[in-house]
Amino acid sequence: MFSAGWYPDPENAQQQRYWDGHAWTSHTAPNGTTPTQTQPLPVARQTNTFPRAMEAAPAKTPFW
Repeated sequence: MFSAGWYPDPENAQQQRYWDGHAWTSHTAPNGTTPTQTQPLPVARQTNTFPRAMEAAPAKTPFW
């Protein structure tokens, strides 16, 4: 069958309907426009600091 995506609505030629890969959903959009996907959340800026749990343990003094 078809892959998931927006296709002409089989019941209304004036709009598009979303096919989830298995069945038509209730999501529709005016014909000629494709709804945009939501923007992903920004990735947290990475720093060179580590949580204390990941810091190296202090070197142990040899027992001898």
